[in-house]
Amino acid sequence: MKTKILLIFSKINIICFVILFSLFYSQEKSTQKWDKGIVFGPNVSYFSRELVNFSFGFKIGYFMKSNLNKELTIHLEGNYSYKSANISATYSIFDENNNLVDIFGVRPIAQMGSIDIPIMLKYKIYKKFFIEAGPQISFLLHSDFRDKYKNVLFPKNLFTKTQLYGNVGAGYNINTKLSVDILYEIGLSNSSKTLNTKTNTFGLNLYYKL
Repeated sequence: MKTKILLIFSKINIICFVILFSLFYSQEKSTQKWDKGIVFGPNVSYFSRELVNFSFGFKIGYFMKSNLNKELTIHLEGNYSYKSANISATYSIFDENNNLVDIFGVRPIAQMGSIDIPIMLKYKIYKKFFIEAGPQISFLLHSDFRDKYKNVLFPKNLFTKTQLYGNVGAGYNINTKLSVDILYEIGLSNSSKTLNTKTNTFGLNLYYKL
């Protein structure tokens, strides 16, 4: 039942992504004004399968946004995102041949670098405060597992190349140039077939309009 629900949410995520991207494209072709800028911020990630220690990462990228009306804004980003998470010592990992890898006592750190493309709708709720939600698709660039001494344990990619997320958050427009938000990226697709887990991330982001 849970798998079916997640599958439905993943399909909804893809549909929303296509609709919002089409909206962005049509607006870009029109005379609609688009503000552009840069975004940067730290994040903490964890795997959904079991409790693990949070580990820090970051994202940096470029954004475009346009006001659809007085309350609603469409917001598109293209980011490089680095995420990591400390896995518990009892976590079972299987290699690409589905063989069990013994990692007892190693406590590996999973690391991922990806290109993330979120398309968000932001709604002003009170003066400079807003809430936001939208789909995100991520394309894996690199990944590995390392021990606490930074030695590579499994250099081959155990993570899926494409991952889907549903993002929700809230923020504040500091002035006409700066804004900040807190974003929660909810993993909707498996991060790894071998780990059978999803990646969830909390991010604090600063936006600067150029």
